[in-house]
Amino acid sequence: MPWSKGGDTGATHPALLAADDARDERALNEVAGFVLRAYLQSAGHMTDYVLDEGTARLLGRSRTDWLVRRATRAGLLERVPGRSRCWKLLEDPEFVHLRLRADVERERRRKRDNANEALTVQVRLRDGDECRYCGSVVNWRDRKGGRGGTYDHNPPVQPGQATTVGGLFVSCQRCNGTRGALADPDGLLPLRPQPMEPYFTALSVAYLGERGHVVRPGAPRPGEQQEQQPAPSARPRTQRAPEQQEQQAAPSATGAAGGEAGAAASAQRPTPHPASPGAAGAAGSAQRPPVARDHHGDADPATGPPGPAQGPPAWAVDGPDPGGRPAGPADLRHSARDGSGRDGLEVPPPSRRLPSPTHPAPTSAQPPPDSRPRARRRGGRGRGSKRTSEET
Repeated sequence: MPWSKGGDTGATHPALLAADDARDERALNEVAGFVLRAYLQSAGHMTDYVLDEGTARLLGRSRTDWLVRRATRAGLLERVPGRSRCWKLLEDPEFVHLRLRADVERERRRKRDNANEALTVQVRLRDGDECRYCGSVVNWRDRKGGRGGTYDHNPPVQPGQATTVGGLFVSCQRCNGTRGALADPDGLLPLRPQPMEPYFTALSVAYLGERGHVVRPGAPRPGEQQEQQPAPSARPRTQRAPEQQEQQAAPSATGAAGGEAGAAASAQRPTPHPASPGAAGAAGSAQRPPVARDHHGDADPATGPPGPAQGPPAWAVDGPDPGGRPAGPADLRHSARDGSGRDGLEVPPPSRRLPSPTHPAPTSAQPPPDSRPRARRRGGRGRGSKRTSEET
């Protein structure tokens, strides 16, 4: 595509500064605007730095003659020999660089030829995947690296001339770019002979096979990475082939049918209804006479024989059992601070414990330990606060 590029030092270019006029402070900016617009106009229409009179009149309006004289005197414009009222802009990449029409046409021609399968298929059948200049195996998926595959026009196609298979060759990006920058490309980087047995990678085998040409892939070479086609299962589920989706959907449907049949059979099978343990326990408690107990959980001798004592829960036991039983996990729960939760277990506060031999029931004269609230006093002394005279 056509483009223009301004130099980093273009604003202070000597030719532009020569257009300054000490008697008119607006002369420099006015000439700079006129010339830069002429560069953009030439780049867009690919006139190759040529400015005709009509374009100059369009840009300069009533001051065209003065602007042309001032720019010509500074060296920004010069007369085109053999053409009246036509000028050529300064060709200096440090000021403004334009892409020429021949370069734009060559790029457009290369893109059309690379997309023309009538040419590329025959060229790849003849050359394979080896560069005809350096012999390295090209990678057709690489678009930016030096090993990327492309096609080279040798000799370069002239404007208006058709491209043929005999003038197009497989090349790597590195050799193609190097030949374009050499003054004598055929002498410094000549064309290699046509291979007797072309070497094809897996990607070229698939590419040519889709177009009706059956070729065999070459054996992997040392240091060369063989291009492989992606496995069908590696593609996302939404991009898989319809037959694969049907195959995956078939086992799912079979499994769903089996699950429905199993659910129907389970629904028809009679389900026993055993007696609930809670109900049985409730019935036994209703038949057993009540027994009076003291606050330690022992039966009162005055009311009747002791029944099966309902001891305190596991979390209410503190320390080893009086009978010599070693302390278990439930006994170690009170080794940390009560209610702190630092040992990762849920420990009730002392005020909620059931009475036990080691923790007698609190009396009215002695309040239970740690029964005071843990909240901090309102208005307490914080960090860094000063003591008052009353506190000292």
